[in-house]
Amino acid sequence: MRTVIIGGSYRAGKSRLANLVFQSVQCTVVHLDAISNAVRANHPLAEQLCEAELKDYCDTVLVKTVRNMGKEFDYLRVYDSSAISPSLVARRLLAIQPIVLFLGYPNITPAQKLAQVRTVAADVPYCWSYGMNDRELLMAMEQGIAISQRTKEECLRYEFPFLDVSANWHNIIAEALDYILKQTNSIKNLRS
Repeated sequence: MRTVIIGGSYRAGKSRLANLVFQSVQCTVVHLDAISNAVRANHPLAEQLCEAELKDYCDTVLVKTVRNMGKEFDYLRVYDSSAISPSLVARRLLAIQPIVLFLGYPNITPAQKLAQVRTVAADVPYCWSYGMNDRELLMAMEQGIAISQRTKEECLRYEFPFLDVSANWHNIIAEALDYILKQTNSIKNLRS
């Protein structure tokens, strides 16, 4: 069994990449942000815990999910999440020898990213950004850029691949897909 972890900032293409892996090899895909958000929203002591304690609890839930979900079966599992950082993988997930890849957009302005998101989300009413006004989304993109910059620095520290999707998003996602398929030997299996 191989485990793939796709991390990075929101609106970087993590879920799209995970779904492309699924379309290529019919694997299991788990979008961990839904789990992380549910844990945060439903923790009985959420209002009493400081942010660091709540984050640590969420990290533990995510780590246990990645380590244990489907471990008894021999198939490819792909997890994507903006809540999984390179340091979390390095500290708590290396024992399972995952294939790791992070995406981000550290080299773009908030206004440029806003324009990209608005273009992509125009036809996707279920996208979390769809109901946000430009001011709210611009602030979210500023945070996303900061997260991308931190993630890139951590990837350098831990020697994990980081792909910058600031420009040529489609080409970079295709490159990321190729990387994952090569790492899982799935290209060979598809061509056989």
